[in-house]
Formats: sequence, C-alpha cells, structure tokens
Amino acid sequence: MRQGSRPTAYEAVMERVDGQGHVLGFSVLGVSRFKKDHPLEAELMTGT
Repeated sequence: MRQGSRPTAYEAVMERVDGQGHVLGFSVLGVSRFKKDHPLEAELMTGT
C-alpha cells in the first residue's frame, strides 16, 4: 500500500493518505511563518 499526501482547502495543511485515499493524518507547513496573534484554523473533513 502506497502512502502520499494531498492538498486541502488550506494552503498550509496537507492530508497524509494511504493508497486507497484514506486519511492517516495531516501536516502543517510553514509553521514558523504564522503570526502568533493569528492562529491557524482548519476543518478536516471525513468521508470524502
């Protein structure tokens, strides 16, 4: 089974998926560039 990643609606968030497209987790990119007074908010969808 091959794993990979796919983009989400949020530029900084990538989903980690297995070979069948099931979400295994997520990665947040560029964390050090975020402003401390503006936290990242993202909604992770299931069943898509």
